[in-house]
Amino acid sequence: MELSALTGFVFLLVITSITAILVVWFIHRKWIFTVHDHEQGIFFRLGRFVSICGPGTYVVLPFIDNMILVPLETTRVDVPSFEVKTWDGQALTLFTSLFVRVTDPKSAVLEISDYQETLRSFSRTFLEREASSGTGGQLRAGLRHTAQALRDKLTEKMAEIGVVVEDVEIAVREQPSHIHS
Repeated sequence: MELSALTGFVFLLVITSITAILVVWFIHRKWIFTVHDHEQGIFFRLGRFVSICGPGTYVVLPFIDNMILVPLETTRVDVPSFEVKTWDGQALTLFTSLFVRVTDPKSAVLEISDYQETLRSFSRTFLEREASSGTGGQLRAGLRHTAQALRDKLTEKMAEIGVVVEDVEIAVREQPSHIHS
């Protein structure tokens, strides 16, 4: 009898310990935010903007408060590779990377739901239009010019929400001839 009572007590102690560890982990992941030197936190209460938080540790109430961390240093935003058809019928795959820096975190979060997805979408549309208006050779020869034009357009579009496009890199790979007809 005593052995089964002791086993039951140990089992209860183990289950309680595991539950306590999971609760502490959940609280740390959902309630405590650490804002580093290179980022700012945008703090919301009940879905409304409250403040911008600088470096430090903040406690938020789950289901009531939310914090979105925005990096202030230059970050790389990759546009998923995609295939374009040029004016002369060549199929090319474009690989694009944008190097962006947020200068106004509040505007970047409040004005557009996802500034990185907006950058990707606009870049893809711009590059599809550029590729379809010229030949494959023209596109490959003018990559630097196309990247500069994309950078200028993105800078113009994103300046009002505090996102600066510092550089654009574009790479092209020709599709093998047996893939497209």
